[in-house]
Amino acid sequence: MQTSRAYVLTNIILRQEIFENWQNFYNHLHKGAKHMQKYLYKLWHSIDEKTLNNEIPLIDINREVKVDDFKIFMELVNNIPIFFFVFPEPEVVMRQAKCVALSLSTKAPRYFTMELFGNYSGNYKYEIGEWVVEDLNYVHTEHGELKENTLEEFVSKIKAIIKGN
Repeated sequence: MQTSRAYVLTNIILRQEIFENWQNFYNHLHKGAKHMQKYLYKLWHSIDEKTLNNEIPLIDINREVKVDDFKIFMELVNNIPIFFFVFPEPEVVMRQAKCVALSLSTKAPRYFTMELFGNYSGNYKYEIGEWVVEDLNYVHTEHGELKENTLEEFVSKIKAIIKGN
């Protein structure tokens, strides 16, 4: 079994930052997109073999990424800010997120992922996942496949979910 920095960042570290270390994450978010790019870059490079207790090798440990490989933008839906984080393009097909959406809903943040997955025939697609906390445990739910596999489609679907459509 192997994993990638992209998977660890989007499905473990960033999720924990949002749900377990919110004040720290919010402070970084509040400083703006350029600062957040640097913060995500720093988190990416903090991931090494020890992050997973040397149990699972990282297949992209030597991958070069730049600060500009991370993009951040915000949209308002029904006066709810939704931050979109775009990560370096996936190099392998595994449940890593190409994009993450963070909705600052009134009750609690909502954390969505645009996850790349494949099948045995070599085809791959993206689907929308959401991490929630239930009874102090992380639970992953799925909101379906994206037909176009584009950032625009992801943004559109997240807006529809937030609007309740």
